[in-house]
Amino acid sequence: MLLVDGKLRAARTVTNGASLSGYKVHAVTSTRSGIINPITTSGLILAASTSGQPILAATGNEWLADVMLSSYPQHTLSYTLASAFPASVQRFYDAVLEQVFNALVPRLRSLKALASKPVVYAALVLGDLALAAAFGIFAMAASAGAILACFALAASLQLLRQKA
Repeated sequence: MLLVDGKLRAARTVTNGASLSGYKVHAVTSTRSGIINPITTSGLILAASTSGQPILAATGNEWLADVMLSSYPQHTLSYTLASAFPASVQRFYDAVLEQVFNALVPRLRSLKALASKPVVYAALVLGDLALAAAFGIFAMAASAGAILACFALAASLQLLRQKA
């Protein structure tokens, strides 16, 4: 989502002559590279290429922009966990969530279009609880792995001392 002609719109709607964050568009091309979805208090960031002017962009996708650009995300467990443990949540997203979201988004998009707002918000609350629980399990598993690695290292060092 980009600020196109004064409104947040999907990037695919940008045409020659449109205004992107106050800059006139002279050509439209398509490229793909690394994507990062930062969590911000407003749901917005300034985005730019190495040679372009920064433009206002939403950090969420089109089908969920109405929710992600509201105050709702700031009151969720997922947002709180991401604020408290940004590196761990990013690892969780990279290792688990990205594949899940990529697989589910087309279905979720169509379900959201059919559901009433109260049902959508109830599903978001339940989804938030599930994400927080899954992150907790992921973090504990990572911690358990680190603890086991420390015990293994300590045991190896003890064996080396005994042999010396």
